[in-house]
Amino acid sequence: MKNPLLRPAMIVVPLVLGIFFPQASVLKPLIRWGMIAMLFMVYLQLDLRELKPRMAHWVILGANIAVGVAGFLIFQLTGHRELAWAAFFVGITPTATAAPVIMNFLNGRVGFVVSGLVITNVGVSLALLPLIPAVTGNMSWRFALDVFTNLVVIMVLPCVAALAVRKFRPEASLWPKKFKMLSLSIWSLLLF
Repeated sequence: MKNPLLRPAMIVVPLVLGIFFPQASVLKPLIRWGMIAMLFMVYLQLDLRELKPRMAHWVILGANIAVGVAGFLIFQLTGHRELAWAAFFVGITPTATAAPVIMNFLNGRVGFVVSGLVITNVGVSLALLPLIPAVTGNMSWRFALDVFTNLVVIMVLPCVAALAVRKFRPEASLWPKKFKMLSLSIWSLLLF
């Protein structure tokens, strides 16, 4: 990637285009499969020994939950119910599924981010089971099942697929470096 402006452009341009072409929301079902493809490429090169939970992961999980609950309580106590809900859901949001892909682009510690992704997504999902009824006043087991299903499909499926591919094609661990621009292009398309 020779042009230093290409990466920033691949972030800004899709966001601006998305603003001007809201009808592109019909492509929303492709987001899941794009994320699966990006995570598959990340998992292909991941050394499983890098997946060690560290204290920082648990601190991040605690912060996710604490920020969501604190934001909810602050606005709830001031009588702003909608703002309380918004603060809760924005604050409790776990590590983004695209984080390992972005860390890979930055040549950072992908294993650390994947561990954080798993811990925060599973931890927040489990915390939401008792917190959703407390915050919204109603609970749906369908919601819990949807969260679990999404976690499995988006995080576990590409990991299992990558491990299987690496078992039969060891050279597959080199594919992500070879096709780095493809993953960045998928991410850029998902931003749009």
